[in-house]
Amino acid sequence: VIWWKKNNAKWGNIDLISVVMATYNGEKYIIQQLLSIVRQTLIPDEVIIVDDGSSDCTFSLIQEFIEKYKNIEWKLFRNDVNLGWQKNYINAISKAKGDIIFTCDQDDIWNEQKIELMAYVMCKKIEINLLVSDYQMNNSYFNNISKYRDCKKIPVKKIKVNDKFMYIRYPGCTYCFRKKFFEFVKPFWYEGYPHDALLWRYAIITESLYYIPVRTIYWRRHTGAATARKVKTVDEKIEMINYYERTLKQLLQLELPQKIIKKCKKFKAYLGCRKRFLKTKNIFYWICGFLYLSCYYNIKAWIGDLGEMIVENALCYDIVNKGEK
Repeated sequence: VIWWKKNNAKWGNIDLISVVMATYNGEKYIIQQLLSIVRQTLIPDEVIIVDDGSSDCTFSLIQEFIEKYKNIEWKLFRNDVNLGWQKNYINAISKAKGDIIFTCDQDDIWNEQKIELMAYVMCKKIEINLLVSDYQMNNSYFNNISKYRDCKKIPVKKIKVNDKFMYIRYPGCTYCFRKKFFEFVKPFWYEGYPHDALLWRYAIITESLYYIPVRTIYWRRHTGAATARKVKTVDEKIEMINYYERTLKQLLQLELPQKIIKKCKKFKAYLGCRKRFLKTKNIFYWICGFLYLSCYYNIKAWIGDLGEMIVENALCYDIVNKGEK
């Protein structure tokens, strides 16, 4: 047991640590992820796994694994019907009893010090509700972790609200958050709302979102991943704008500092301007979008909206010409 865990009465804000994993048809990578949990330098008090009705061998592989590794309290559940990954994660997190919770994907690999490093920071800085870390997307395997063997040397940075605050900059598999904070944000969850987006947005507007520049996981990105697909079509963009508008409406129900309310209203104006352009194809609204350029995910998104309109108009022109011939 790590020395600071033995003496955590000095801080008194963490007694139990939970890891929560939602699984679905993950037989290819699940064992690697589970092994990276049992090899942690600080073992969690419980690991909750909720399978969403996998049709492959994921569930049986997990059962076999936990029979071999009984040094952890495993809690394995299986849904009778498929709920979808968003709802499955929310339900899984709700089962956790830990003071702090780590969310875990089924197909990543954790650095062996992930729990120790992040739990230490959460222990020492009670103002943090959500702590995120850096990650790697290749096989070079945690090439910066050696700099932070000593937990006390970890640099901790606050993530401040800016015009892009609605966009999630770090995936949920890098998150560590307080159970009390999850209980606060859970009533704002609705069907289809990703858990990491929910936690990120409420943490950043309550000024309790922090970051450590330590690569604590190897994050796999592949076609089968739940978050791998990007929004492309106009209809999908409008649907995404509707989602952001609904989320902003909820955020503005809280009592927030004026500086954050101002950021929310600016993002709302950006959404309205962009939606009008996508619906009407009126170039005036696209030009107006330049006023809100800082709210776009990047400049490519702004230019891309115009490009799609040009392509769509060219296709319509081509169809009309062919019809006349």
